[in-house]
Parts: sequence; C-alpha cells; structure tokens
Amino acid sequence: MKTNNYIITLTALGVLAVGLQGCATKSAMLPDADRVLSTTDGKNELPEWVYLRPLSERDGRVFVSGVVDIAGDQSPSRGLTAADLQARAELAKQIRTRLSAKLQYANEGFGYDNQVLEGIISQASDVNHMSDVRIAERGFAKILVKNGNGNEVRYTCYSLASVDAQDLKRMIARSLAEAEGRGRISTSFRKKIDREWNRFFDETEPTSPEATESKVDQSAELKPAEGN
Repeated sequence: MKTNNYIITLTALGVLAVGLQGCATKSAMLPDADRVLSTTDGKNELPEWVYLRPLSERDGRVFVSGVVDIAGDQSPSRGLTAADLQARAELAKQIRTRLSAKLQYANEGFGYDNQVLEGIISQASDVNHMSDVRIAERGFAKILVKNGNGNEVRYTCYSLASVDAQDLKRMIARSLAEAEGRGRISTSFRKKIDREWNRFFDETEPTSPEATESKVDQSAELKPAEGN
C-alpha cells in the first residue's frame, strides 16, 4: 500500500492513545540538550514542516503535521501510526479553529445561536468525509535526550497530512448551503463567509465589513459541489 493512500479513521485514535499512554506525547521543539542521532531519510535533521511550518498551503493543497514521541524501547512503527492519526486530528482541529473564527466574525450583526454555528463547524471539519485526505510524508528521528538522570534515547515520529484545498472548500460550501437551505442562516450570512475564503488559512484577522463589501464583485463565492 502506498504511503499516500495510508488513511486511518480518527475513531482509532483513542484506542491507540491508550496503548501508548506513558510512552508517547506530542512534541514541542527539540531542546538544545537533545541531539538527532539519525532520521529515516538519512539527513540527521528534522524536516522543516515538523516544527517550523506545521501548517502550510501549496500547489492547491493544505498540509498539517502531527508529531508523537515514544520511548526508545518502543517500535517506531507504532509511533508512525500514532503520528498519522495525530496529523489528521490536527488537520481537523485547524479547520475547526479557523472556520469557528470566520463564523464568529460573520455572526456580528446577525446573532445566530452558537448551536447553529457549531453544527456547520462539525460537519465541515469531519475529515473522514473528505475524499482526498492523504498522508503526504512521514518518518521518524532517533533522538538522544540529556537529562538529570543521564542520557536516554527516544523516537520522534512525524507525519504530514494533506487535503485538496478545493475539496475542503466544497465541504465548507456544502455545510453552509445545507444550513441556508434549512433556514438556519441567511444568504447574506453565507456570502459574508464566502468573501473570507481566500484568507481562510491566513494568520491575520478577518477583513472589515467595509473592505469585504468593496471587494464583493471581485471575490468568487463558495459554491456547493453539484450532486451533493
């Protein structure tokens, strides 16, 4: 099975986390006292996307990394499986966080109930219903950790999940269209979200209503996928 087709449902995450409890944690940046002994690609350094660029968008795809540490006496394959799941969970988390911010911004002046917004967010961030979520890259590093009790070895396992930006756009559009069709949100509310799409993965704050209104004719609105 090719790595790009390696997809595991998030429902297994809880089971796996129990099995790795006590020996696996999500990593922070490597402390200066830690040293990379080896990596799967032979470069003896962690890829940039592991810590420095955990979220990126390029070539029409959105990429999010997941990182898991396991003890040196554990099998790296278990850590890679956990990292795959972590990457997919982080992808869902990024979608939820950013869509939530956009909806809260758009809700100013509308006052929709949080339950309505949460329904849209939950549906749009369900990565298991996206057809093109992939594990683009994965690997592990053997790390020498220096602490007060001497030296120990651990494995840092990392995985990079990706989704087609258009697939993500269709998921969000479908969720908004369904909410609009059921009378839960108005057309003007949906259009306000549409105008923020190009800034969805920006770190900046949403544009002001005045700015978005002036660009409405230049912005392509989200369109739900036909036949869905």
